[in-house]
Amino acid sequence: DTTAPTLSSVSLASNNSDTTKAKAGDNVVLTFTADEPIREPSVTFESGGVAISGTPSYSNTTGETWTATYTVDASDTAGSVTYSIAFGDTKKGTNNAGTPVTSGTGSVSIDTTAPTLATVTAISTPAANVTPSFVFSSNEAGTITTSISESFSTATSASSGNNTITFS
Repeated sequence: DTTAPTLSSVSLASNNSDTTKAKAGDNVVLTFTADEPIREPSVTFESGGVAISGTPSYSNTTGETWTATYTVDASDTAGSVTYSIAFGDTKKGTNNAGTPVTSGTGSVSIDTTAPTLATVTAISTPAANVTPSFVFSSNEAGTITTSISESFSTATSASSGNNTITFS
């Protein structure tokens, strides 16, 4: 065998609800297919131009399709995820390395910075309000959760900027 293998269907995504974004604890998954059997590949991931802090795991999912997965660490640099896939064929006595692959479909951006919240209008006298409201400002969109027993009658999602929660 004198022909080096090639890769196709290279795609990058995260397991975040928005597959183009990832935060600490999310998995970034690179999927690709070889045109012939290959040795376990070696993938170098970077986020924000800096090597990731973890080590990717590899899985030969079906046929010649592989995944390389890593879990985002809070110490990873914020920014776009890039990668380089090194691979070669499985024939004994040959060293037919494929040309490293550094692009495909999909993209992931790492964000390890927690959003900031600020009070805009606090509940002044909760006992006097039948339906008290609280206004806060956020620098990111997200989901509103509470650990208090009262529910709120407004949406459970927040946008960047001012948001109002009305308790019921």
